[in-house]
Amino acid sequence: MERKTEKLSGIFNGQQMEGEDGRTYPVPQNYASKSKLISGDKLLLSTNDNGFFYRRTEAEPSKRVFGRCIQEEKLLVVEVDSIKYKVLPSVVAFFKLKDGDDVIAIVPKERETEWAMVEGVVTKNKTDEF
Repeated sequence: MERKTEKLSGIFNGQQMEGEDGRTYPVPQNYASKSKLISGDKLLLSTNDNGFFYRRTEAEPSKRVFGRCIQEEKLLVVEVDSIKYKVLPSVVAFFKLKDGDDVIAIVPKERETEWAMVEGVVTKNKTDEF
C-alpha cells in the first residue's frame, strides 16, 4: 500500500510555522528548542500516515547575544539591550530559568522578532532555596 506524503514549506515565527498557504502550523517545542530554531528559519513540513515531521531547510542568519531573564507576570522573557524577547516554555523548563539568570541567546541577525532561543546559561541567580 502506497503512503500519501504531502509537503508544505513555511517560515518559523518563533513559536509556530507560517505556511506558504497562509495557515499556521504548530511546531513541537521540543523540536524547536533541540534544533535551536529562530524566527525566520525556513521549514518543510512533511505529513504521511505515520504523522508529521519538520525539517529546517534554511537557517536565518543569526547572532548570539547576552541577556538577562526577567519575570513579567506569568511569562519569563530575556532582555537584551532594553529589548524583551519571549522564550518557549520548554526552554525555560529545560534550563530551569528564573528571574535574574544571565543567558546567551540566539536571535536573527537582521530581522526583528519577539522571540529568542536560549543557547545556554551563563550565571544562575542565587536564591534562598535549600
